[in-house]
Amino acid sequence: MKLNCGSFCSSNGASDPAPTPARSTATNSGLAQLLAECPTSPGALFPGMRGRSLTLTRFMADKILKAACDHVGLFGVSTHSFRRTALTMMSSAGIPLRVIQEISGHNDLGTLQRYLEVTPEQRRFAVAVIGF
Repeated sequence: MKLNCGSFCSSNGASDPAPTPARSTATNSGLAQLLAECPTSPGALFPGMRGRSLTLTRFMADKILKAACDHVGLFGVSTHSFRRTALTMMSSAGIPLRVIQEISGHNDLGTLQRYLEVTPEQRRFAVAVIGF
C-alpha cells in the first residue's frame, strides 16, 4: 500500500498551503491493515484544526505528540526524533542508503547521513572487521 503524503500532511504548515508535488511512500503491512479497517470519508486522513488548514500541519502533529508524551512522562520526544530513529533502524538493519533516501525523501545522501546515528556497537564491529 502507498500513502499519498499530500493527502494528510501539509508540507509547509501554512494555513493555505501552496501546491506541492505529490509524494507517496510505501507502508508496512500492519499499517496498511489498520488503515484498511478505518472508516473512510472524503478529505484528509488527518484534517487540520478549526478550519485554518485543510490538513494537519507538521507543527500541530509535533504539538499533539509532545502533549501525549508529556502526559505519560516521556521527554525529548518529537516527530523529528521518530523520523531519525526510523531511518537509523533501517540503516542498522542493512537497508541500502539509496533505498532509505527514497523512503525519507532526502535529495542527497549527505543530508540523509546526518540523520543516521552510529552506535558504539557499530563502531566496535567496524574496527573488528580490520582483523588485528
